[in-house]
Amino acid sequence: MSEESERALRHRTEQLALLAEVEAFKVLKAQCEKRAEDMSEQLLKWLLAPGPTEPLNQRLIDYNRGIIMGMKYATTDVPSEAARRLQRFEQGARQETEPEEDYWSYEQPGD
Repeated sequence: MSEESERALRHRTEQLALLAEVEAFKVLKAQCEKRAEDMSEQLLKWLLAPGPTEPLNQRLIDYNRGIIMGMKYATTDVPSEAARRLQRFEQGARQETEPEEDYWSYEQPGD
């Protein structure tokens, strides 16, 4: 990976990691979590209703599950993964600047 593309990736990763700290994003995340909870409860009520009058609509179940997973991905998974990736970038940068010890050298300490 070129240095320029690595810098661009790092910048984008930093921006995504910072999303979790933005107040408006916290509001959006809370709204998505509430909507996902409401959708899950409604689906559960529909599934557990006594004597369903019509067969289960698997397409509707899959659609709702996809919406819930998409909201979770956008509001939780992306910022979390960006923070982990940023941490790996920083660990890699520290490892590059720290001198490596040569455990296989024949020199004894104090020589």
